[in-house]
Amino acid sequence: MSRALLVVLVLAAPASAMELIAEPPLIHLSGHVDKTDWAAWQEALKRNAGKVDTVVFHNSPGGDSTTGRKIGHSIRENKLRTVVAGRCISACANMFLGGTVRQFASRDDRHEIVLGYHGSYNKKTKAVNMKKSGSYFSELTGGKMDDELIERFIRIENKNGALLLSHPSYREPLALFCAGDEPRRKRAQLCEHPKDIDALAVGVVTTWDLARVP
Repeated sequence: MSRALLVVLVLAAPASAMELIAEPPLIHLSGHVDKTDWAAWQEALKRNAGKVDTVVFHNSPGGDSTTGRKIGHSIRENKLRTVVAGRCISACANMFLGGTVRQFASRDDRHEIVLGYHGSYNKKTKAVNMKKSGSYFSELTGGKMDDELIERFIRIENKNGALLLSHPSYREPLALFCAGDEPRRKRAQLCEHPKDIDALAVGVVTTWDLARVP
């Protein structure tokens, strides 16, 4: 598909904070997640009905939690595969869980590929939402994420904290539990290394096989 046509597809979608590029059979998503992205996502599916089978997540810091979960459920309902090809945190990682098949992309060493999970935070006070349920994570991982683990990461008080998950071919350890006050470059040394946790064991990915995507 030509770059000009890709630009037309992006501009034709409803205004959104995420960059959404439809390149059948792929949809590429990146950037901050906003409430308006739900309408953009629905329009992309309608426009590319029957042509898309995979959603590729590039660098995204997350954003609106409700929108992330809605898109995640939509991905599951449409039986799409998901691939993470960048630093996909919070609402981005929540959307990733919607895939019926969920994979890390082959790494090209240009950027980090990691999935990060934490709670929902008040936009004004930045305080963690203590009322929001973690049932979404249990549901979309088929119960492989247990309640104890879910409660722990969704109640991290600092929005910069997260359970970070990687692939065996990228780095060790495979899981880091970060409180949020650790310098990013020193997380591997300063964050907790939880035992018996990795992306496959807790159902975040369905296979260690790496996906090759453009």
